[in-house]
Amino acid sequence: MNGIFTGFWLVEAVPEWNGEKVHILHEEIILSKEENGIERMTPSKLQYLFDVEHPLNQFEQYAEFIERSLKSEVGRYEKMAAEFDEEDQESFWDWHIDEVSLYRSDFPNILRSSLLTSMYSFVESKLVALCHPTESGRTFSKRSSSRKPLINKARDYLITELNVAFPVDTPAWKFIQNTNRIRNCLVHSGGDVSAFRSERKLRNIIADMEYVMIDQRDKIILDETFCLAFIDHSFVLLSALYNVQIEEQ
Repeated sequence: MNGIFTGFWLVEAVPEWNGEKVHILHEEIILSKEENGIERMTPSKLQYLFDVEHPLNQFEQYAEFIERSLKSEVGRYEKMAAEFDEEDQESFWDWHIDEVSLYRSDFPNILRSSLLTSMYSFVESKLVALCHPTESGRTFSKRSSSRKPLINKARDYLITELNVAFPVDTPAWKFIQNTNRIRNCLVHSGGDVSAFRSERKLRNIIADMEYVMIDQRDKIILDETFCLAFIDHSFVLLSALYNVQIEEQ
């Protein structure tokens, strides 16, 4: 469907809209008068808005919802405890410690880890989707003999076959690459670093990263900022590959 994206609305490309002519020229969708305040929309910009920006915004809203809900639950117990005197508060916390620990430690890591694996798969799928066949008919294969992560296979194809200026030397790409090993440990080893096949490499990665740590049980712990940081880096990486300028996150 041809049209113009305005916030969350897509306006059909019709002869007239709000009294202004709508034209499609050279595969670019524009309004005849710029003073309408609607920016020029190319097919790649529209694709970015629907395929990348909207889903990432949803991930961001969900991440914020998770943290807000967890804090609300802990706050509920703190409010109840405040109604008791100091001696009774101690008894209150002894009685409810297992419930509160669910919202302070157990649920946060489960929810953050689940969200991270979903977001990583999303970014991976977008990189693969950009690997179009070449003019000579060469196509991208997920099942190549290389044991590289799929995101690295996609990167190599985009660079060597499609001559894409891939942002390899950026913090965004480094963060997403490092997240690959964290995600693999969460999925295949339940977050247990000592059971992960690339244990030493993973420990070094986590030691150099913000918003993630290894606890005394050798489990990966994501803090409340990790998923939001991943979203920010995903915006930067994918906007560069879609040739779209975005504001700094």
